[in-house]
Amino acid sequence: MIGRRSKLALVLICVNIDGAPYLLFHRHRKWGDWSLIGGHVEPSEEGNWLIAATREAGEELAPLRPCVDFVIEPFPMAPIEWGPVPSRTKDNIPTIYIVQYYWLRFLRDPATALAQLDPRDFVLIRLSDIDAAQARIGVSDTFERFAASLGNHIRDLPCSWSAPIHGRALPRGLERVTGNDS
Repeated sequence: MIGRRSKLALVLICVNIDGAPYLLFHRHRKWGDWSLIGGHVEPSEEGNWLIAATREAGEELAPLRPCVDFVIEPFPMAPIEWGPVPSRTKDNIPTIYIVQYYWLRFLRDPATALAQLDPRDFVLIRLSDIDAAQARIGVSDTFERFAASLGNHIRDLPCSWSAPIHGRALPRGLERVTGNDS
């Protein structure tokens, strides 16, 4: 028996740092893992999940502001659906998850934008090292399913800013996870 359906709008933020693509993850304190920016689609957003993705990005990336610091755009793939699996939020009720992914495009220098975020709540993970990061720091299953659906094309994600960022321009404390980390 399916107990519920959970609809999520998640946002990919990919930046080129010193020639290598990295994804930005947000700490999910309740679950103890790192996840993409985003969350549940509210009933009033059912007809337009882009609104949910923008709202969630505005909340989780505050003080960054939608339409000033960034815009959210559709990511060119169909929603991913899986389940039923026990829900962590609703007393293990069997849940079907439907996730639509979006892409963030910075409207200004991302190093300046990233400097406004609390480095304790964000981490940059090099795309080529996602598997190692998963084992070491715990990346959410919603990202794992996205990566599995893309396969080797995960390394072809579009960057959220057209130019590379120099690592030295990033804020102090914003961790970059690579396969070389211990």
